Amino acid sequence: LPRKGGADAAFSDCSNSIAWPFSQETTATSLGGDTGTYCGFEKTTCLGFGDYNAAKTCSQDTDCGATGLDDGLCRTKGQTMVCALPCGNADDCESTKSCLALNPKYCQL
Repeated sequence: LPRKGGADAAFSDCSNSIAWPFSQETTATSLGGDTGTYCGFEKTTCLGFGDYNAAKTCSQDTDCGATGLDDGLCRTKGQTMVCALPCGNADDCESTKSCLALNPKYCQL
């Protein structure tokens, strides 16, 4: 996860649209032992985002994201089922995508 206020100006504020998908401010300790404020995911995990970003094919929600977490959804894109990102509102999605008001909500593919 990118550190808030680090060298990259996009992460001076986790809530700005340039920082997407890292819009949730969180305090954490890195694997290297550095505790600080990081910009993290709002509705998914690194695994869930990775599956979405890779357009991983799936047949059910549990094929997406981390085992045991609701961090990925399997949805139709054209003729294929691919991993999608859950969302609460449009801020959780890329600026060119909307948060579809379905149950559960997910970012437009």
